Amino acid sequence: MTAAFAATRKSAEKRLTDGKPAEDDAQAASDLIQIPGAYYSGDTAKRKAVNMLLQQHDIAWLDSLAQTRAYAEMWKQGEALRQMYADLGWEAPWMQPKLEKLAIGTLSALEKQSLEKFFEAVKQLKAYPAWAGSGSKVESYIDSVVEDKLKRAAALAAGGKFEEASSLYLALGTYRDTSKELQAMEAQALTRDPKRSLAKAGAQGRLTAATPLKAKDGSVQAAALSDEGPKSLLARLLPDGSVRRLEAPVDAGLKPVSIRYADMYGSGSEPAAAR
Repeated sequence: MTAAFAATRKSAEKRLTDGKPAEDDAQAASDLIQIPGAYYSGDTAKRKAVNMLLQQHDIAWLDSLAQTRAYAEMWKQGEALRQMYADLGWEAPWMQPKLEKLAIGTLSALEKQSLEKFFEAVKQLKAYPAWAGSGSKVESYIDSVVEDKLKRAAALAAGGKFEEASSLYLALGTYRDTSKELQAMEAQALTRDPKRSLAKAGAQGRLTAATPLKAKDGSVQAAALSDEGPKSLLARLLPDGSVRRLEAPVDAGLKPVSIRYADMYGSGSEPAAAR
């Protein structure tokens, strides 16, 4: 039996140190772990010797995967190796930090390309809660990116760049609910750029006398006159952040020059009065 363990150790160590790291080296790692500590002058000496080999091998292998494989495959294989150690009851303290570092590096590169690619990768990371889940450095990094983008969107809205802000909020909405932020932005837009809000709601024709309004119930609105009809138009901000358009005909003989809100309809759901 002693000879068999010695031969297994020699073969496994050779496999892990010779040539390029490979996927099927996992069997060699498993073989080393299962050799009794007595063949290493005790468990402490065994752990030190085995971990030195495994850590060097695993980090080199994961780095190789990062350079040659798609990130999804890299994460899948890295998780398989981590799970193997867990199944064997072997502590491999280098695995989580390395997988976190690779994941954050990938996310950082994707975030520079597009938020769509970034959040696609984030969704895939949900499959690996052991090192990318709650409390992990990966989660902290993702949260920091999202918070930074939310601040950026708010700054765009404050600067009147509503289309850019809206696009950013919608992209972030694939990861977390941004309906409140969108609603606040649309309220800003209705007040500062009523023509934009009316156009977003589908208003046609040349718009004049575009005016921000506030209904009796406090809801933010915008109104304008369109030369198509002619007619008066009202844009109302809905709770989900979308904008609804209402219309009412205007006597062709009238030449209104301004718009004011009139609670003549009770609910505030109809266009404002033109004068």
